[in-house]
Amino acid sequence: EVQRFAEKVQAEHGTPDAVINNAGIGYSGTFTQTPQKDFERVMDVNFWGVVYGSRAFAEQMIERGTGGHIVNLSSAAAFTPQKRLTAYATSKAAVFMLSDCLRAELVNHGIGVSAICPGLVHTNIIQATDFAGATPEQQAKMRDRTDKLYRKRGFTPDRVATQIVKAVRSNKAVVPVSPDAKFGRVLSR
Repeated sequence: EVQRFAEKVQAEHGTPDAVINNAGIGYSGTFTQTPQKDFERVMDVNFWGVVYGSRAFAEQMIERGTGGHIVNLSSAAAFTPQKRLTAYATSKAAVFMLSDCLRAELVNHGIGVSAICPGLVHTNIIQATDFAGATPEQQAKMRDRTDKLYRKRGFTPDRVATQIVKAVRSNKAVVPVSPDAKFGRVLSR
């Protein structure tokens, strides 16, 4: 599907100068609480979605021969381990490392790669997040409580978008976006 989409984009608009792989679903649960099928679903969307997008558009950019930029949405969870976000953090750490490897591989083609690492940003991801072992009623309460926390933080997607534009312009490798992400990055180092 992604390959077909990339071919359609190229046919209708040409090879893009910048591609943003923004694949992500949330999942809350420890490793032992998370059923294998749910762990795989998180990896399929959060990691493999980025792999497919990066592969399809990197090939176009290499063939075109005039460079470009790939932006992969990772997360501060990639470098701040949290026991209740095992599947999510693992998937985003994989995106983080993939981005680092792609950056090294694609530099000779004039293609930059940035890993964007937001922390707590108020998006709709919480409304689709599953909580391991919770009943539907408990899921709704946890989603509502978590969404209120994220909303209270006041960090909105447009602020992430501003950082993405800066990353592309400056070819920055890693961009921790929100204050908690920046603190987590420093702490992890």
